[in-house]
Amino acid sequence: MNGLAQQLVRYGVFLVAGNVFLEQLGLPIPAMPLFIVAGALVAQGRLSGPTLLFAVIGAALLADTLWFLLGRKYGWHILRFLCGLSLSADTCVRKTSSAYDRFGLRALLFAKFVPGLSAVSVPVAGALKAPFLRFLGYDAAGTLIWAGTGIGLGVVFHAQVDAVLDLLRRFGSGAVGLLAAGLAFYLAIRLWRRQQTLATLRMARLTPQTLAARLLAGDETLVVVDVRHRLSRRDDPRKIPGALVADLGELDAKLGDIPVGKDVALYCT
Repeated sequence: MNGLAQQLVRYGVFLVAGNVFLEQLGLPIPAMPLFIVAGALVAQGRLSGPTLLFAVIGAALLADTLWFLLGRKYGWHILRFLCGLSLSADTCVRKTSSAYDRFGLRALLFAKFVPGLSAVSVPVAGALKAPFLRFLGYDAAGTLIWAGTGIGLGVVFHAQVDAVLDLLRRFGSGAVGLLAAGLAFYLAIRLWRRQQTLATLRMARLTPQTLAARLLAGDETLVVVDVRHRLSRRDDPRKIPGALVADLGELDAKLGDIPVGKDVALYCT
C-alpha cells in the first residue's frame, strides 16, 4: 500500500482534518487530493466515512469562524490582507462581493470549489454583518458538499486511485520531481503574466503627484472618479475632493454624463 494511504490509515481523520484546517486558514495545501485518497480507503472499509465528514466539517468551521470574526471586526483591512497576492486587491474583493451580492450566504455552498472565492467569501460575510448562526449553517453545508464530492469521487474510483498511488510509489522521487517542475513552470507563467500586466498598467497610470498638481491648479478638464468597493469606502470614507463616486456597475452611466474632451482619472484602493 502506498505510503500516503498508510499514513491515512494510521492517523485517519486527524490528517485529513488538519489539512482542511490549514487550507481554510489560507495555506496553499489543497485538501481535495487527500479527500479522494481518503474516499478510496472508505470504500475499502479502512476509514469511517461519517467520522471523516464530521471531523472535516469541524475543522473547516473552526478556521472559517476565525476569518468570519476577523472580517466582522476589521472589514476591508482583513480582505486587503487576504487579497494581497492578487494583481488587484480591489478586484479580488469585488469579485467575491459580487457573488455574495447575487447569492447571499448561498455563495458559501460552492465557494470552496472556486480558487480565490474560497479564501475571501468567509471574511466578506463577516464584513457585511451576516447573521452568525446562518453563516455557520451555510458554511457547514458548503463544507459537506465540498468534502463529500471529493470523498465520493474516491469511493467511486477507488480502484483507479489505488493504481495511481501505486504508480507514484514506483516512480518514487522522480514523480515528486516531475510534479515540482510542473508547479514551478505554472508559477513562472503566472509571474510573467503578472509582470506584463503591471507594466501595461504603469504606462496608463497618472502619478499621485501629477494628479495633485492638476487639481491644485484648478484644471477643469479633469474629472476624478472614486471606484473603490463599498467596503473600502465604508472603512475609509475619505476621498479626493470633488471626486465622483461610482460602483463599477454604474460607471458607464455616470461617465456618459461627462462632456467629451475631458480627462477621466479613476482610482480604486
